[in-house]
Amino acid sequence: MTEIARTYGPTPKIDRHKMASGHCRTAFTYTVVGQWEFPLDMLRYDAAWPNTEKDAAMILGKERRPVRLCSHQAPTPERWASFGWKVE
Repeated sequence: MTEIARTYGPTPKIDRHKMASGHCRTAFTYTVVGQWEFPLDMLRYDAAWPNTEKDAAMILGKERRPVRLCSHQAPTPERWASFGWKVE
């Protein structure tokens, strides 16, 4: 088991079919900004996924960072805010 897996748990699975040439083909693409642990359950709640592999890697950080996401539905800013993250 890698150090990252021990610290953060399994790496989020990336659906490469949903990432087309570095961007998602969906109705909503947005950026969330925050620090501390990324609220992984928000991916399920907002039916979202990282926009690129770089964004997927940003999920694992601890410093303040932007993560670009995409979904077929609008994000829920109030719920993101409850985890200390802001939808931009």
